[in-house]
Amino acid sequence: MTDATFAVKVPNGQYKVRIDSADLTYTHESMSFYIEGALVKTMSLTAGVPVFFEYNVTVADGILTIRMAGNGTNSISVPNYAVVNGITITP
Repeated sequence: MTDATFAVKVPNGQYKVRIDSADLTYTHESMSFYIEGALVKTMSLTAGVPVFFEYNVTVADGILTIRMAGNGTNSISVPNYAVVNGITITP
């Protein structure tokens, strides 16, 4: 499993978070995304098929956190990373 966290300082309040994900070459069998500590999406990613998802979140501590985890067991030559091509945060 691979795991990473993105954190950004923002004023407390409501935000829309959009995550874009794509891998042109490899399929990823299981990725999980957590926003502000809550699991919001677990998905597979098919090679060559871009996807995005959006969630509304409340930030109460001045830091918006997004945790990304690769949960699968792809072959040794293709580790199962969580793939993120873009993150957009709007108030």
